[in-house]
Amino acid sequence: MKRNSIFMLVFVLIFMGIASITYYNRKLLTAAPILSYTPTSPTLAIATETPNIPSPTPTPKPENPFFTADVLTALSAQAGWNVLAPSVIPEGYTPGDVSYLDADKQVVMTFLVTRSLPGGVPALTETKTLTLVQSTNVEAVVFQLPADAAIKPVTINDQPGGLVHGAWDSQFDQAANSFSYTWREDLGVTGIYWQAGDIHLALISNDDALNDEQLVQIAEQVR
Repeated sequence: MKRNSIFMLVFVLIFMGIASITYYNRKLLTAAPILSYTPTSPTLAIATETPNIPSPTPTPKPENPFFTADVLTALSAQAGWNVLAPSVIPEGYTPGDVSYLDADKQVVMTFLVTRSLPGGVPALTETKTLTLVQSTNVEAVVFQLPADAAIKPVTINDQPGGLVHGAWDSQFDQAANSFSYTWREDLGVTGIYWQAGDIHLALISNDDALNDEQLVQIAEQVR
């Protein structure tokens, strides 16, 4: 009887242990999905999204027969506007210097031609220039004309302009430590002045072989 009681006690303890283990495993299995679930925060998801904003594409400069696209693009970056350039120049001319003058906020392009002087001596030559100046600063000296200047109205690409014979002659005044400017019409210089958008332009030449009509045609090809 005692042996049977002991046997029954052991059996009850074993059964209770199995039941406890089963219950404990069921708790783990029931809790496991809850512990492994990580809710996604909508706010966090929005905050970590990277907006798909396309990078701005720089406007490529058109091909020019005298200046590469890289040169014009670099000048445009310095100046702060799309620098213009002539696509046609008179026969015999070649590109010279081109630069951005930060003090005057202007771009200067110079074209040169060398010709023999009258008399037939090859060693005697002279160089003439054709210069394009452009700027958004209308206060620059090159765009200032005297009130009594004889301005001939012209049209450049449907925009009003003016053609003037004459130029400013600059001289340095040592006493005042500054330049003084005098308008002179006897220098053999002709200039065309017009505007393209916000850009003020001046096409100036001291070449007496170029007439007014030719200068207008060159100005119309500045793009």
